[in-house]
Amino acid sequence: MKKKIIGVLSLQGAFIEHKRIINELNHIMIEVRKENDINLIDALIIPGGESTTMIKLLDDNLLLKNKIIEFIFHKKKPVLGICAGIILLADKVIVKDKIYPGYLGGLDITIHRNYYGSQINSFIEKNYDFHEFGIHNFKCIFIRAPYITNNENKFAIKYNNIMGLTLHPELTDDNRFHKYFINMIE
Repeated sequence: MKKKIIGVLSLQGAFIEHKRIINELNHIMIEVRKENDINLIDALIIPGGESTTMIKLLDDNLLLKNKIIEFIFHKKKPVLGICAGIILLADKVIVKDKIYPGYLGGLDITIHRNYYGSQINSFIEKNYDFHEFGIHNFKCIFIRAPYITNNENKFAIKYNNIMGLTLHPELTDDNRFHKYFINMIE
C-alpha cells in the first residue's frame, strides 16, 4: 500500500499526538502551518484544542483558511475534525445557549460547544460502540467536549468527505478511527 500524507493543522492544540498513530499506520504526517502545506497532503486533520484561538489564527492567515476551504469543498479531500475541529466544521454552533453560524462548515450539524462543562468535567466513556463506523468497544476520552445535538450519534459523524469526532482518539492506544479516516483517501 502506498504511504499517504496526512496533514494536521498545527497552529494550536493537540497536533503532535496524531504523529504517533499516523506513523504506526505506516503513513506520513505533515504539520500544516502555511497555505503551501495544503498542496502536499492527501487528507487533513483539524485537531482538538481551543476553537476560538484556532479561528483567530486562521482569520490572521486568510490564505491558509482559503486553502483549507478549497481542500474541503472544491477538491473534496478527506477532513477529520476532532473536538475543536468538529466545532470549526459544524454548520451551526451553540455557545452559551445562543446559536451561531459555523466557521468553515461542511457538516450539517449543530454542535454545542463545551456541552459537559469546563476542564474538570472531562471524562472517559469505556466500551462505546460506533456501529456506523464498524468500531466497537472504543475507549472515548472527552475533554471539554462538544455535543452533536441533531445527530443520532452524539459523538461522531461522517458526511461525504468530512468526518467529525467529539472525542480524542489520539489520546488512546486505539488507531481504528485514524485507520477508518485514512481509508477514506482515494
